[in-house]
Amino acid sequence: MTKRISKLGPGDRSSIRWLVGRIHVAETDEAVRENITKRANPLLFTPGYIKAAGDYAVKVHHENQGLVKRMRF
Repeated sequence: MTKRISKLGPGDRSSIRWLVGRIHVAETDEAVRENITKRANPLLFTPGYIKAAGDYAVKVHHENQGLVKRMRF
């Protein structure tokens, strides 16, 4: 998974992080992955790159969930 994520450029990572930040932390991993892959244009990105974007989105989503858990008293 991390090997796939390393394919993403810094601009793509920033865009994905922004998009995932607007998704509620209670969403499932599948919903997050689907949200990102629906936005990816298959004419511009390879299937592997789109999978990497989905993997990165789920990773960021888990980081956001961790932040929420730490913020709760």
